[in-house]
Order: sequence, then C-alpha cells, then structure tokens
Amino acid sequence: MYYPNEVRKIPEYGGADHVQIKPQEVELAEQLVKKLSAPFHPERYQDEYQQRLPQLVEAKTEGKQVEGAPKRRMARVIDLMQALQKALGEATSEKPAARAKTTASAERSRPRKRAHG
Repeated sequence: MYYPNEVRKIPEYGGADHVQIKPQEVELAEQLVKKLSAPFHPERYQDEYQQRLPQLVEAKTEGKQVEGAPKRRMARVIDLMQALQKALGEATSEKPAARAKTTASAERSRPRKRAHG
C-alpha cells in the first residue's frame, strides 16, 4: 500500500495490451475478491516509516550509530494459480470424469507385461 506522497507515475505501466486473460483466471480473481472483501478501516493502519524517520534523523544528528533492519529472506516461488485455487477451496477443481479419462488414457498408453506360463 502506498501513501499519496509516495505515488509516482510509471511510464511502462499499462502497456501490456497484448496480454490475454483466460476466463477461468477472471472467474478465480472475482471469487477471490468476493471472498476476501471487507470494509476498509484506514485508522487501523499506521505509516511506520514516516513515524520512525524523524527518530532516525534525530539519532543521526546526535551522532549515534544506527543499525539497519535485518536482511529479509526471500520467499520461495510458488504457482500463483494453484495458490489462489487453494485459497478459494478449489484445489481439486478438475472434475472427476476428466481425471478418470486422463488416468484411463495413461494406462492404455503404458506397455503391458506379458504373463509367462
């Protein structure tokens, strides 16, 4: 989230007219928004950076040594569609009939062993 004094124009933003969005992605996004929507209460949020900045400046002017925040670890990369489906309780969105067809075709393409007798 950005505060008004932090918002800047980005010339590259909005130049992705060539992107194609699948209908299932739109549906998933709409479901996610509906599920996670709640009234917004801005008074619950504080701009901690702006609150701590004067303290940092004051400490520096007094000649105190200021330590930076510890380095954050990078999060592991995940499949976004899978995570969204899981968040919506649709992790098993594939229909059972489609799964059965896939399994049956996989079994047919697998070479069979002959019985020795």
